Amino acid sequence: MDESPSLHAHVLSRCRPKQSDAKESKMAAIHGVLLITAFIQAVHAGSDMALTTQQLHTVLCVESIAHRYFTPGRTLIVSLPASKQEVTHRAFKQTLSHTDDMQLLDAILEKLNERTRWPIELFRTSGDETADTTVLHHSYILFVWQEEGMSLIETLESQVENFRYSMSWNPRGMFLVVVTTSSNVPPNLLAAQVCSTLWQIANIVNVVVLVPHKFTHPQPHSNSSIYRNGSDRLNLYTWFPYKLGRCGEFQEVILIDQWVSENKGTFSENAYLYPPKVPKSFTHCPIKVAS
Repeated sequence: MDESPSLHAHVLSRCRPKQSDAKESKMAAIHGVLLITAFIQAVHAGSDMALTTQQLHTVLCVESIAHRYFTPGRTLIVSLPASKQEVTHRAFKQTLSHTDDMQLLDAILEKLNERTRWPIELFRTSGDETADTTVLHHSYILFVWQEEGMSLIETLESQVENFRYSMSWNPRGMFLVVVTTSSNVPPNLLAAQVCSTLWQIANIVNVVVLVPHKFTHPQPHSNSSIYRNGSDRLNLYTWFPYKLGRCGEFQEVILIDQWVSENKGTFSENAYLYPPKVPKSFTHCPIKVAS
């Protein structure tokens, strides 16, 4: 049965919004976008203001190391600890406790992206399968802090284990481990735990550990007169596997340099942070060769 033209017109007139309604909807949408934009800007501004002096200098120090040592154009891997997926009261409190860590991470990623020198891949240990390539990675930044039910070293182990089965994994690349969690352990001992763990799991030796300076006593085994009084600095540690006649066994870390807050932030000794770790003479140590 054919419908009359008048019925079509009536139906269309009910479906089509009035011109004034459409204008009001458009203005409401624009107003909503402006509110969201203002909210995002306020959040970013708040996160910048929330950074402590130590966090700001951590951002500058990491940026300086990356620009000085990480090859432009090569993929830069940024890894952070896993987080629990279940939304519980304890997990919510844990998320709040790591707000400062995430703000610090956001600020560092923003700095690293400013000059677009490297493709940056962000990894979080979650057990999910990730895309893999056969191109070896050359630079890694690993952030470590304590997660619920895990020690700081356990969070580091989980990150490395997540990489070990990747075809792009390169244990001979340059590693920067950034410790953000406050600890009662002296910074040199904490750095020693990190280096020892990386060596035991994957024979990683080309590593620098960044630990906030928390103590006022001199650091043992430091290069020259790096140590200065106060806590407004970041300690940078590394280690050598064949030093003092030890055959690839972990001994201790050395304080290779410090980042100080003077002159808007600078390295105290301007030392080369990734020196060669393989000596010209192995002093009768056994050598393992793999193709």
